[in-house]
Amino acid sequence: MSSKKASFQKKRKPEDEGSDTKDQAEKKSKSDSSEPIFELAGNKKVSVRTFKGKVLIDIREYYTASGEEKPGKKGIALSPEQWKVLVSSMDDISAAVEKMS
Repeated sequence: MSSKKASFQKKRKPEDEGSDTKDQAEKKSKSDSSEPIFELAGNKKVSVRTFKGKVLIDIREYYTASGEEKPGKKGIALSPEQWKVLVSSMDDISAAVEKMS
């Protein structure tokens, strides 16, 4: 066995090269501060955000790194149409939960 440690690096896209432009930095800060975030239980939250020009309802686990709270990989992002289907199914879902409890 080799004593070398494996190193993993995130693949960079060509548009990621170089530093952020002023416009990119402004978009990030505006979207970060204007996204409504709703706390669920523990480290789970729901946010409404845009990604690549599309509105998403993002249900995600968060973690803390370097004293800053960040979204994790565990979660799901729903389109507004998917969200409407979920909301319209709430009574049936609640009934199923009650039946299993």
